[in-house]
Amino acid sequence: MKKLLIPALACLLALSPSCKKKGSGFEPDFACPGGPSCPDTGEEILRAGAAAVVINPTITEWMDVDADGDFEFEPHPLGDDTWNDVDGDGEWDATWIGGFGNARPARGIGTDLEARAVVLSWKSTTIAVVVVDLVGYFHSDIEKAREAIASMHPEIDFVSVSSTHTHNGPDTMGIWGFDELWPGWTEEYMQTVHDGIVQVVHEGFTSMVPAQVAYAAVEVDDHANGPCNFITDTRDPVIILNTMTLLHFTSRDSGDTISTFVNWHSHPEYRGESNDMITADFPHWLRLGIEEGVHVGSVDRDGVGGVTVYMSGAVGGLLCPYDFDDLYGHEGLDGATWERPGEGLDESLGWYLADIALTGLESATEPEDECPLEVKSTVLELEAHNYAYHAMMLTGVFHRDDIHGYDDTRPVGPGNFPRLYSEASWIRIGRAAALGVPGEPTAEHFVGGYDGSHTPPCYDGFIDPGTLSWPGNTNPPDLSLAPEGPYLFDRMRDRGVEYPMVFGLTGDEIGYLVPSYNFQLASPGAYLNDAEGDHYEETNSIGPDAWPAVQELLIGFIEY
Repeated sequence: MKKLLIPALACLLALSPSCKKKGSGFEPDFACPGGPSCPDTGEEILRAGAAAVVINPTITEWMDVDADGDFEFEPHPLGDDTWNDVDGDGEWDATWIGGFGNARPARGIGTDLEARAVVLSWKSTTIAVVVVDLVGYFHSDIEKAREAIASMHPEIDFVSVSSTHTHNGPDTMGIWGFDELWPGWTEEYMQTVHDGIVQVVHEGFTSMVPAQVAYAAVEVDDHANGPCNFITDTRDPVIILNTMTLLHFTSRDSGDTISTFVNWHSHPEYRGESNDMITADFPHWLRLGIEEGVHVGSVDRDGVGGVTVYMSGAVGGLLCPYDFDDLYGHEGLDGATWERPGEGLDESLGWYLADIALTGLESATEPEDECPLEVKSTVLELEAHNYAYHAMMLTGVFHRDDIHGYDDTRPVGPGNFPRLYSEASWIRIGRAAALGVPGEPTAEHFVGGYDGSHTPPCYDGFIDPGTLSWPGNTNPPDLSLAPEGPYLFDRMRDRGVEYPMVFGLTGDEIGYLVPSYNFQLASPGAYLNDAEGDHYEETNSIGPDAWPAVQELLIGFIEY
């Protein structure tokens, strides 16, 4: 049975943005340059530094008997699985894997998990963009890392922290423990992640040198079957944001690569759920290929060195490797093929994406000295409406300490929902800019595509062109209700952004941000069961008001 991630959903709420208005316009909580810490003064010199820090867990005990081979721990009387009680205390010190279903313990390290960062400065503005190989990282944890970084380097104005959303790293959110009431996180590993974020920003900041930047944008379709060789869309309508955006930072003096920044859009779950090894999934191999080169099959391409930072983008809706078997499957550079996620698919895809990225860098713009930086952010106060997660929020299963605003002597429900804080942001890097979204948005939020313009030709014959839906969907989306443009990328380009990007799972992980026109809950069983059709994401969402509230902020950032 396909168990497409219980994912990623942390707080699952219905939002109410706490943003300020300036006259009839929008004023973010934080803006730089122009704020007290970052006046628009100083040398017009781009400086860049980058670093990578390993954040692997320490695995001391694991499942030594998996009787039915399903990679899920089922002890007596549920099953005959056992673990190796190394310390003999009768309690399992498991490392629970975050993603897919519960009770999936790690046995070892397949590929390193890392925190990677690029740190940039221009005039008096300094920003750090950090990405961690995790399923998600909450806003309250990010705030603690920011506090530690500020005490060490007060010159850094803003620290952006994002998760790749790998489904084979430790559970850092809480919902993938032995069961829904057993937290999957440990304080020891959460401290490892915290320390890694602080260290990687420190190393990136102290390594900054005068730099230049080049830009590229390529379509990931370098195969006879086009984008369907790399990605599928398992929620109707089938709309794919398939552009890989690249920013290449090099030393002004030597020309050596400092960092290659990569933004693309798919769930890092190509390794699949039948796995007990910790792995960063395809971002590991993508980064390795860009840095050290791709030597697979007939491809023999040198890398560019430096530190590659991969950022997941619009992964909601649900962009992932499933349904390959309904299309063409994936063919690697060496001719090996896969129809389903599994061991080796993550590596094959990573090498292929690295080759596409390196090809894109060959046609990048000429390196430029000028690269103004700009940051805007606003904190949101969110109200948790998802019934399925109230118990987990209120019993400490979620790793958050910002839950507030409810009366714990009364039943949780309308008029007494828990609240917490999240964040949306905007980062401009020269001719490129990114919208920082605290969850998993869909591609259609940014490009529209309801006219079929973002449905690849490789889907011809597989889906209904009128509804952009897979056959058999008895409740397809009503595209007549879909919003009209301009869409977010259109708005960004109208403001002079040549290379628009999406930073997904940034500043928080609040789950799927589902388009309002196609948001449907089961009745009865709202948030507990899927509504008819493709409505899995709603069960792991923050509610129908979430996207309009986030979008209002993003538009405000663009136009401010």
